[in-house]
Amino acid sequence: MCSVFIFLFSVIESPLLADAPPAWDGNSGVPSLLAKIEALETELSETKEELTIRLGELAGTQEELIAKQGELDVEKQVYRVPQTGQDQCWTYNTLEPTDPHLVEAVCSIGQDGEKQAGLAPPSLNRFVDNQDGTITDTFTNLVWLKDAGCLNNLTWEVAVSQGTKLPQEFLGVWLCNLNDGTTNQGLWRLPNINELMSLLDFRSTAVSSNNGQALPKGHPFTGFGGFYWTSTTYALDPNLSIEGLIHPCIREGYGHNWDRFNDAYIVNVDSGELIHAPKAIPGEILTRHGEENSGLGACSSEGFANGSPGDNPNYMPQPGFIVVRDNI
Repeated sequence: MCSVFIFLFSVIESPLLADAPPAWDGNSGVPSLLAKIEALETELSETKEELTIRLGELAGTQEELIAKQGELDVEKQVYRVPQTGQDQCWTYNTLEPTDPHLVEAVCSIGQDGEKQAGLAPPSLNRFVDNQDGTITDTFTNLVWLKDAGCLNNLTWEVAVSQGTKLPQEFLGVWLCNLNDGTTNQGLWRLPNINELMSLLDFRSTAVSSNNGQALPKGHPFTGFGGFYWTSTTYALDPNLSIEGLIHPCIREGYGHNWDRFNDAYIVNVDSGELIHAPKAIPGEILTRHGEENSGLGACSSEGFANGSPGDNPNYMPQPGFIVVRDNI
């Protein structure tokens, strides 16, 4: 009877003993393993509780992020256009020459100085001199050529083409002192009208307190002054027939035959003025306005040449050259 009991016990225990961890120093067997399992289950439970808390915090953060994104979307809709910089309101009166310009005591008539709409550029450290011939505008994140006087009297076509060729080395010297490491040509370009106008500050246009310029005070550019080409064309209806609009004798200025030219916008950084001027060189304009152009009714003594923009610097400014690129 005893032997049978021993036999049955061995049969029942043998699977448990086979599954038990092997015995070695430091291993106390199944009880120790169960204790470790219990400890891990406790740690897992605590981790789940912490995860629940973190998920709650994350949900709150996501809600806050959504709210901020909504605010940003609204801000983008309202403030995509930069402020002009004008912060005063002016009277509408035409004054006597000896009178000073009058500023409204209270801005309440819907002027720019009252609304000051748009995004305000930073008042300090807007422009960063990169010490490599470039200036970074932290407001627009555009990078500009620092030397705005290195190339002058370029036609529009040459200016557009030259912009894509920078940086350019000639006889061991970097053209326009531009050595910013952007060796791949085509990164630089002639600015479009909005890019160039973004540099202007209309708070103190053409006054001595701003060095006679519409550029922000203390800007680090060199050689900036006068008119500058932009890459933006003054667009006309390409199907417009202007033969009947041409005045053969321009005695009062170039504006009479404005539509005859392929113009590009130019910006006067001294006054903030925006006009457009012919892309063609003055010599070509003189030829096309000569008395031999009888098909448009030439004058016997005063042909197009006598009144063309090629003759009158007031109607044919010589734009300067500056280029820009994206901040890479």
